Amino acid sequence: MSVITVRVEEKEKKMIQQFAEINQVSVSTLIRQVLLEKMDDEVDLRLYAEAIQDQKEHPETYSFETVLKELGHA
Repeated sequence: MSVITVRVEEKEKKMIQQFAEINQVSVSTLIRQVLLEKMDDEVDLRLYAEAIQDQKEHPETYSFETVLKELGHA
């Protein structure tokens, strides 16, 4: 596993350590989880924005019943 160093102020370090302790995880695990969640959220927001833009450009929609019929489930 690789190591990444992050510089923080002493006050921030204490806050991070306390938060990790409250959540019963190591600081490393906490930072990894938070960062990966943030990255996942950013990807989701970008995909959402793309989907909204696509919907504006191609506003055709289908009802749930129509989709079921087209898939042969109705």
